[in-house]
Amino acid sequence: EMAARRGPPRSTVLLLAVLIGLSFVFLFSLERHMRRPAAALRKATEEELAAQSRRQREVALPRQTEPAAGTTIACPLYSGPGFGKAGAKYTELHAINLHSPYQGLPEPPTATLQQFSLRRLRLLAGSAQWASMQVNLNYLLSIDPDTLLWAWRRNAGEHPKGRPAGGWEAPHMELRGHFLGHYLSACAMTWASTNHSVLDGRMRYVVSAMAEVAARLGGGYLSAFPESLLDRFERIEPVWAPYYTLHKVLQGLLDQYTIAGSSLALQLAIGLAAYVGGRLERVLSTSGLTHHWATLNMEYGGMNDVLWQLAAITGRPEHRRWASLFDKPCFLSPQATHEDRLSKMHANTHVPIAIGALHRHEVTGEPVF
Repeated sequence: EMAARRGPPRSTVLLLAVLIGLSFVFLFSLERHMRRPAAALRKATEEELAAQSRRQREVALPRQTEPAAGTTIACPLYSGPGFGKAGAKYTELHAINLHSPYQGLPEPPTATLQQFSLRRLRLLAGSAQWASMQVNLNYLLSIDPDTLLWAWRRNAGEHPKGRPAGGWEAPHMELRGHFLGHYLSACAMTWASTNHSVLDGRMRYVVSAMAEVAARLGGGYLSAFPESLLDRFERIEPVWAPYYTLHKVLQGLLDQYTIAGSSLALQLAIGLAAYVGGRLERVLSTSGLTHHWATLNMEYGGMNDVLWQLAAITGRPEHRRWASLFDKPCFLSPQATHEDRLSKMHANTHVPIAIGALHRHEVTGEPVF
């Protein structure tokens, strides 16, 4: 009984201590051995990725798109809304030749796909998709067209009807007018899917009202904001995305033509493109191509995208030329050579430019795009 109370023998305690110590030594050694293969694996993975990137670059570019001698561009570390040239930090980019302004002749397509009309597609009544479409339809019908046109008419010196819109479409907002472009696109698609007569009348009313605004403004200009916003863009001064807005307007007009068959909308789009082209040519002649590239560090939507679409419709060389001037080399050149320069590039600024590059390839057949 006395021995039982004394606890385990001293030799047993010593043995347990030794075993615990050996366990810690084993675990520490195991952790070190496991860490080494993990580090080696990371290094091997990084080396493989680098080699893969080199192989991609070797096969990415056809011979005619090798870097042009002396083509070095200063590209900012940040590009997008709120870009300011004063505090911007730059890095040099040895850019490939994107052939801008584009002056070539498009390659004949190897094959073509003919898109079928949206009017040939109908959703099954009562389905979830059909119910969602009805929500879109009812929303579009709830919008007063004169509210969307208010700032447009005032900019043209007309007496606006109804009340002005709020939010980003408010009369004092620099981004005003862009929603009308979205509205035209949405109306065209929804009308094609429903054949709704009221919606048909409203979008025709809006396009006619825009034609009246264009006639008052003159020179093809068509916008809810004054031309001074574009002046500030060309001087790389703070301004809220006038070309972003014009992209939406042009896209809405093209959708009204391609989907809803409005020839007047196409005429307005061609006139506005000519106005934009005139401004581009003036910047090139007075400030040069390098300065023009610098303006593209600001947000300008998918101007290349919509102008390449217009070029596909008209086949006019000037439309190809003006579209190419919005193909941003600081963004597209690294993509063509598989360089990762996407950090700090605002997505809403650059995704439309990438889509425009796709449309350029569809028009010209250039492999680099």
